[in-house]
Amino acid sequence: MVAVWCVSDVDVDNNTPDAQKSKNIQLNEYTKMANEHGFKIALSNPCFELWFLLHFEYTAGYIDDYDAVEKKLLAHLPNYKKNGDIFGIIVDRQASAIDYAKKLKRYHEVELERTDLYNVSVNPYTNVWELVESLT
Repeated sequence: MVAVWCVSDVDVDNNTPDAQKSKNIQLNEYTKMANEHGFKIALSNPCFELWFLLHFEYTAGYIDDYDAVEKKLLAHLPNYKKNGDIFGIIVDRQASAIDYAKKLKRYHEVELERTDLYNVSVNPYTNVWELVESLT
């Protein structure tokens, strides 16, 4: 069976009026479109680099933006570059990243009782692990 995945960041521009409300409207439309057209969403909030960070540490505290994630990531990968190839460095930690991402999902669903994970308020969050598991 073939699956189509769209990988997206949340990336809220808080300098825009009603930025969070506007982003949630976009996320709702995106989710509706995915359901209508049969594709899956791998979402990261605030950014994809959260997935990389979860290879090294678990975090459930709010993260402002890419810069904040990058700062944490650089503590583990001092030579990290946004478009660099780090697969060889993190691949051995993939099982930990999946466990941490699942734990983060449980945190939002169970402890915070959130039902809509594709929402700006669900930060940090990523379900990239679902895409990764679908490849194996």
